[in-house]
Amino acid sequence: MNGEQILARIRELAGEIKLLVISGGEPLLQQKELNGIIANLRADSWRVEIETNGTITPSAEISTLVSQFNCSPKLSNCGDLKTLRVRPQALESLVACKKTIFKFVVASEQDMLEVEEYVREFNLRNVYLMPLGKTREELSLTRQMTQDLCEKYGFHFSDRVHVMQLGGGRAI
Repeated sequence: MNGEQILARIRELAGEIKLLVISGGEPLLQQKELNGIIANLRADSWRVEIETNGTITPSAEISTLVSQFNCSPKLSNCGDLKTLRVRPQALESLVACKKTIFKFVVASEQDMLEVEEYVREFNLRNVYLMPLGKTREELSLTRQMTQDLCEKYGFHFSDRVHVMQLGGGRAI
């Protein structure tokens, strides 16, 4: 699909809703291609958010265009090497943008050591914790603990509403 076809399809699917959340993979890999689409939607009073893992520096143009970045840096609980998960230049750029919220998926209180390290090292604000879980059963093991950690550490809670409503393994 070309840009015009993508815009038409977004508008068709959205109906009266003027919110687009671009998720991935990693959407910032295609930020040049997204600029025109986002600019068109914003000109029509849309809110556009990009979900990123914080490993790619957003361009000045896309930083100006988006309404919000939802940055979810990976913790070691994902199994990836730190050199693949932590890119200081990209994180510093997202912090400087002032349109960024940071969300960490936590499996245990042990994960808070890494979360606090990110917060200190990069001076993060607008920090949310989300419980790890792809099914209702998995969430039942981490949800209350995550809410308690938010209260203990002064962070915001972000639930997995789609998993709670639809169960695991289904996309929405």
